[in-house]
Amino acid sequence: SVWANIEYRLNKSKETEEAGQETAISYVNFTIRKRTDVNEISRILHDSRYYDIEAISESNCRQYNVLSAKAVKP
Repeated sequence: SVWANIEYRLNKSKETEEAGQETAISYVNFTIRKRTDVNEISRILHDSRYYDIEAISESNCRQYNVLSAKAVKP
């Protein structure tokens, strides 16, 4: 388990229809202490939901990583 600050990007959440089924997409930024073992292939599990990491950036002070992620919920 890892400490994280979680920021829900409300203006980026949306609902779409795929294969005749409506799905909700949530976009979230997770800020964690800098790690070298996390990459875009990794996933995040938070509140029983998996998030796919789309991008990783460093904070201004370079002590933290900001993980931009999304979760798709059918």
